[in-house]
Amino acid sequence: MGELENGQDNRARFSHALTNLVDVVAKGRAALVASHNLASIEFDVLTLFLSREELTVSDIARSLPVSPSRVSRVVTQLVELNLLRRRRSRSDRRVVRLTLTEQGTYFAHHLQNRSLDYDEVIAEGIGEEEMARFVETSARIVSNFAKLVRR
Repeated sequence: MGELENGQDNRARFSHALTNLVDVVAKGRAALVASHNLASIEFDVLTLFLSREELTVSDIARSLPVSPSRVSRVVTQLVELNLLRRRRSRSDRRVVRLTLTEQGTYFAHHLQNRSLDYDEVIAEGIGEEEMARFVETSARIVSNFAKLVRR
């Protein structure tokens, strides 16, 4: 087999492996959040609060690849589920600050722990060096995608 055919074969295997990986991660995540009657975007919003105590809808929209109007609808749903609390800023009444409720904090930590457990299972048998190379390669793929989107 020639070098060109070998390169094409490697790219085809890479594409197939990437598709399978995305599928496995998506299915696992979907099962996790569905078992708690949540949508994936709701999980994303809740876990953002684990690194920041207070956020606005704009903060969330900048952090996730969804429109501000979609974030607004998700926030409303999470407020109705008593997982988030809205509070107007005292200095600027137009600004609405969001925080996790006590129930939301418990729930976000619980989901994050379940997610980490899942990650541990699917990473079983992968050494630290392999993990580091995977993280590097994934970062490069994400960077390449960002360049593609900016074109």
